[in-house]
Amino acid sequence: MSKQILFIGSFLLPKNGHYGGVYFASTSLRDKMVSEGIEAIELDTTLKDIAVTKVSKRLPTIISRNFYFIYKILKSQNAKTIFIFLSGGNSYLDKLPSIILSKILRKKILLFARSGHLIHDFENPFYKYFIKNALRFSSEVICQSEYWKDFFISKGVPAEKLKTIENWVPNETIIKSEKLTFHYFKPNAGEVFRIVFVSRIEKSKGIADLIEVAKLLPKEMNFKIDVYGTGAFKDEFLELINREKLNELIFYKGWLAKDNMQEILNKYHLALFTSRVEGYPNSLLDFIFSKIPILAYRIPAVVAVGKENILYYDNIDHLSHNIQFSYNNYHEVADNAKRAFKEKYKNNNIDMAFSELDKIQNNEP
Repeated sequence: MSKQILFIGSFLLPKNGHYGGVYFASTSLRDKMVSEGIEAIELDTTLKDIAVTKVSKRLPTIISRNFYFIYKILKSQNAKTIFIFLSGGNSYLDKLPSIILSKILRKKILLFARSGHLIHDFENPFYKYFIKNALRFSSEVICQSEYWKDFFISKGVPAEKLKTIENWVPNETIIKSEKLTFHYFKPNAGEVFRIVFVSRIEKSKGIADLIEVAKLLPKEMNFKIDVYGTGAFKDEFLELINREKLNELIFYKGWLAKDNMQEILNKYHLALFTSRVEGYPNSLLDFIFSKIPILAYRIPAVVAVGKENILYYDNIDHLSHNIQFSYNNYHEVADNAKRAFKEKYKNNNIDMAFSELDKIQNNEP
């Protein structure tokens, strides 16, 4: 790779410590670049609060930093490549001016398309204009899975500019994971079946499924659900727990920091992933490298990650059934978790991702 690369992503950890997948991907890739002797010229798009989702509230920030980005891009003549992380909503408006300017200046533009909201936003004529032009002016589009590559082809993006690099984890995650063991659960041993949810607490993340399934699961089943995260739906979610008298089954644990996430998650027996909208959920990698089985809502972007190595559900009854199946047939779901770990251990590390980006940047096959 060249010695300098412009990098539009999320680099500043918000004061409350709450961050999303783009922050994790940006900082881990930047750190890898630095370790390889490459200067990353950071152009930050970090949200002060991931719970704020309205574009109107972010518009002043979008306008001001676009002027700053234009200044930095014009000033950084030695940087021949620019990495741009594209997520959802205002991100298309935010990034397009920088993409167009980079195109005019003949920089190589690697666009990292990261959000599941792209599917629905393509149906919005306003957003669609910005998305299609962001894709059009980019040199290469980095897809998170083969599912997304097929999706962009269906939207008219030439296949030759689409490259698949699945989300990665840093080497520290792999090192920690190697020290963890897979656990087994025996329903007749009197042990509590510990279920965990880790995500933003938003309606689109399917958080309400936890309420409904807790009411549906058999009373004699010895289980509890711990919830980690924050978001705009948090207060309403906590009210629902109280209203439905589920305080002895569902427990809100606050934000789960990355520092000791794997060790904490490894103590659970089953992870629930209920989201309806995803690009490539990093939470799945968190669970896989924490060596616990996963039960996820069936959407194509999630199936592309988990394949046959995690369980899926389509409705609340199905969710209840598969939790009980996991409870009574834990050896099967534990074997799934082992296969998932083996695959991601091999294919989803930062070294492999960096190597692939190096080839793309240098036009190597």
